[in-house]
Amino acid sequence: MGNCSGKMCGRVGKDQKDEKKRDLYQAQDSFVRGKVETEEEADRASIDTDFDLNHDIVPLSYHNEDSDAKRDAWKNRLLSCGGEFDQIDDASTKVDIEKYQFPFENLIFEGGGNKGLAYCGAIKVLEQLGVMPQIKRYAGASAGAMTAALLAVGYNSDEIREFLSQDLSKIFLDHSCGYLSLLPNLLSGFGWNPGRRIFKWFGEYLARKTGNPDYTFYELYQQKGKELCIVVTNLNMMNAEYCHPKTTPNMPIRVAVRMSMAIPGLFQATNQEEYGQQNYYVDGGVLCNYPINCYDGWWLSMDMKDSFLNRLQPLEDFPKLFEKKERFGTFNEKSLGFLLYADNERDILKDILERRVGARPPEFPHTKLGKEKLKKKKMQERARLEHVRTLHAVNAFLKVLKIHNKNNDDVINREELSNALNDDTTFPSRYMERLFGKDISVKDAFDVMDENKDGMINFHELVRFIERTGISLQARFLGYQRKEIKGVFSFFDTLQSALLTNVKRIVVEGNDIKRTVGINTGHVGTSDFVLEEEDRAFVVEQGRRSTESFLRYYVVESNPPLKEKVQTNEDGTEEITIRTKAALDVNQVNTDLDDSAFPLIDDDKQQVGT
Repeated sequence: MGNCSGKMCGRVGKDQKDEKKRDLYQAQDSFVRGKVETEEEADRASIDTDFDLNHDIVPLSYHNEDSDAKRDAWKNRLLSCGGEFDQIDDASTKVDIEKYQFPFENLIFEGGGNKGLAYCGAIKVLEQLGVMPQIKRYAGASAGAMTAALLAVGYNSDEIREFLSQDLSKIFLDHSCGYLSLLPNLLSGFGWNPGRRIFKWFGEYLARKTGNPDYTFYELYQQKGKELCIVVTNLNMMNAEYCHPKTTPNMPIRVAVRMSMAIPGLFQATNQEEYGQQNYYVDGGVLCNYPINCYDGWWLSMDMKDSFLNRLQPLEDFPKLFEKKERFGTFNEKSLGFLLYADNERDILKDILERRVGARPPEFPHTKLGKEKLKKKKMQERARLEHVRTLHAVNAFLKVLKIHNKNNDDVINREELSNALNDDTTFPSRYMERLFGKDISVKDAFDVMDENKDGMINFHELVRFIERTGISLQARFLGYQRKEIKGVFSFFDTLQSALLTNVKRIVVEGNDIKRTVGINTGHVGTSDFVLEEEDRAFVVEQGRRSTESFLRYYVVESNPPLKEKVQTNEDGTEEITIRTKAALDVNQVNTDLDDSAFPLIDDDKQQVGT
């Protein structure tokens, strides 16, 4: 009986300790939830995307009228360029892009579903600057293939905007019998929608400019002097293929567009016979969604010296000659690419591209979709700021432990922890509450951290406690960023997003930054087909803003010549000269705001990102 009683007491003691630990974890979680999951206000003021850079998070300066004015100005600049502002940023804001001659001859468009509306704003800028007449080559994958093809046959930005502003879901999604056709179509054609309607519809649009719905790549090159490259994925060969007048001269353009837009699962794969074998083709974005390098090197060069007959010899070296670095090895500075990402999407180039002043999106429109996405964004932003505050608390906790660790060893005893937690100067009560919850005693805090009950907190126990503190918040932060999988279609959509993000790491290189326009489409994602007019206008405007921002930086960093000056002589002849300018020296650019105006307050309140 005594033994049973002892065991029972042991279980009770263990249960009490487990309960204390659970209470601490719940206190940490509830503190975070209280901060992050605050209800949105109903009035319009609550739809403000401009978060508060308060002194607890970004203590740029002390409060006074002068510094507050500078602080507001600096905050606007920080937000417009992703958090940093240097001399090149300042120089770019003073550039008038209408004065310069840009060298671009090749335009490349990433796939991006309905985000492709942004291309209309981007192309509009190039039209206004007189760049479009010098464009000789177009390329694209997936939805970008459609834009590239339309531009190549002669459509302008206004016509493409009208084209893409239709209810595309009625054209793209041509399955019959609703969900009843899902399984039969997947089994027979490896996709739900046959894609016949978009094939016919796109052919009609090609015919309006060419007179032929089956206009081929070579006819485009021969009659209009334009090269078009559309990337498709050959599943049988497990390779990305480049449809182009050099590689597929007799293929109808609409066939390649249909192939490149065959999103796995959503559209049926297309099959083509080649050398007596049937190959299945799907979305080009699966293996190369951003073909920025397609006009690099010799592979798609129409120069006779770069013909396949001349280049692919000797045949025993063919595997080596077919490698990417051999085919696309020479960087083409005349290529200009456009890359799309929604505000909540991950992209390997997003953070870098958004450092350009003017690239970040303004306030979302007050549409149904805009309000829905903005609510998620604000919750994510709150979570991010709370994560920063927690990092500050952990830093302060480690600092105060070091101060009160009298023996300078790897363990903390109960007395040392008590002294540390009662040190209000180094470890304020707000940090205590954040890490341990309200009204927790030093004894309870020690018992929770001392997992092996040896009367000491060792390094590994401390690390596990810190990880637990961070994970409760970080998991929620990632939760607002993650994609929910609620069915077969969201599964395939998420699967493709994962593929695109990781494949881009292989295709895109560091040098591609300086020839890439990054366009943040804000609240409009790849599959957001139901848009209001304000949503469409927002996306188009983002294309315009981002392209102008890129070109301003291009002037500062590449120093292109000024536009041609046409002078009429007395005899009536015209003399054309190209005006040049001195290279911009960004070191000589002065700003009215410098770092010295915004000192850090103390070590415990570090600026975000330091």
